[in-house]
Amino acid sequence: MTEAAYWIWAITLAIIALIIIPVAWSLLNQAVSHTKSISEYSNEMLQSGLGIAKHTSHTQQLGVTLEHATEIVGQTKGLHQLTTELAKGRS
Repeated sequence: MTEAAYWIWAITLAIIALIIIPVAWSLLNQAVSHTKSISEYSNEMLQSGLGIAKHTSHTQQLGVTLEHATEIVGQTKGLHQLTTELAKGRS
């Protein structure tokens, strides 16, 4: 190879070593940093979702409460009719 070819190779290698590799390294470090942040935020969202799910698991008991309330209303109506009949019977 000629001396000019050696100079071209040397300049190309210098550009790669001094510019391209540090820029690529910097971009990779930023990507890793952003990936860690996304992982942390995802973990926080998961923990929040699990907490919400844990606290909303008791909503199933509302159905039981409504059933009991319906029974109480029915019994109250029966008591009302009974007391009305008793009040009429005393009059």
